[in-house]
Amino acid sequence: MSAEEFDPFAGGELLRVSPTTGPQQEIMASAQMSEEANTAFNEAVSITYQGTLDRELLSRCIDTLIQRHDILRATFSRNGHEICLQEASTGTMQFEDCRHLDEAAQKQKIRDLWRQIAISPMNLEEGPLFSTWLLQLGDETHELVIAYHHMICDGWATGLLLNELATLYRQQGSADNLPAPQSFFDFSEQNEASQVANKDVDYWVEQFAELPPTLDIPLDKARPNERSFRATRYDVVWQGELVKTLPKVAAGMKASLVNLVMAGYFALLHRMTQNEDIVVGLPVAGQAAFNRTNQVGHMVQLLPIRLRFDGSTRFDELVAQVKSAVLDASDHPNFTFGKLFTELKDIKIDRSRVPLVSTIFNIDQPMPPMDYGTATATVRTVPRAAENFEVFLNILPTPDSLIIEATYLTDLFSEATLSAWLDALQLMLSQVADNPEITVD
Repeated sequence: MSAEEFDPFAGGELLRVSPTTGPQQEIMASAQMSEEANTAFNEAVSITYQGTLDRELLSRCIDTLIQRHDILRATFSRNGHEICLQEASTGTMQFEDCRHLDEAAQKQKIRDLWRQIAISPMNLEEGPLFSTWLLQLGDETHELVIAYHHMICDGWATGLLLNELATLYRQQGSADNLPAPQSFFDFSEQNEASQVANKDVDYWVEQFAELPPTLDIPLDKARPNERSFRATRYDVVWQGELVKTLPKVAAGMKASLVNLVMAGYFALLHRMTQNEDIVVGLPVAGQAAFNRTNQVGHMVQLLPIRLRFDGSTRFDELVAQVKSAVLDASDHPNFTFGKLFTELKDIKIDRSRVPLVSTIFNIDQPMPPMDYGTATATVRTVPRAAENFEVFLNILPTPDSLIIEATYLTDLFSEATLSAWLDALQLMLSQVADNPEITVD
């Protein structure tokens, strides 16, 4: 599929207009900085099918998903204040038969499609912002790639959609036994961007009444005067005894694996910068907080987790700090960064970096193999070619491994540096597994 053939933009009849939510407005503000900045919000998953696959049935099931969940048919006003609902179309899945290609050429075809998705800015005003491609690689091998803008779908929603798609396919396209879809347009009207809880804003303003020092992570290259978004992803898989031991170590501290690995990341940042006051962004799904667990859409809140500690802090104490800070932050999710910046009068804007938060720590639950009846599907995430933060660390725990996806700005860091960081993090956690009371330094 060539760059010339890649056209994710089309239009339809406008059916409804609703206000955008605060998190959506903040994405819009970032996406409008440049086309490259917009591509930082391109998300995609790639699904490999082994077995017999009915292409027409799969296409109908995708159309049903788009019809069921209104946000998948959304576009946005130029100022980012309104969501516009477009009329549903059918037959949206693009198809290409690649059986004539050898295995190496097929793999390159998939990589080329991934790359094209990653670097192509989606038109938020015209859409569509949800697109699918099916490549047939063999009589019983297919690759489905689903791409969408983060404005309309988050990680929680992606899991819902993938499970629904498998269920629809097994049920020959019938939506029976699926939960009733929840309208994002209804949700947005009930939770306009202006409806931010004062108590939550007050909590965060108090947390940052005294601003933290800048987190100057050592760079491989001179920082550009203007923010750069060009990025790539470095993946590593941890296996073996450490992966089996870490959950037990965390349980011994009465904490979660997330708390333990996040504490390790804080300690790593301290060792690299010597900062004793560090902020790391933690994305959390809003579906649970708003009691809309079947909601497809963008409902992520980015919580700025702030810790104060030094090299003499014991690691088990740091884990306890992380646990407490995350719990407290999770009790105050109804705010936006824009609102916080407005309230923080002393904050200084540096055009070369994001204020307050330089790096993100995220935990995802990897999708298990999915049953399509006549086929089995496995899911991979597609690397982004742009990133809004300097480093985005995504952790995917499995029963026998810990997958780390590190997306980083290539104008600041090299792959060798990211590799060294993750090696250091692994070594640190191995030492903690042997003795949870070691100090951070």
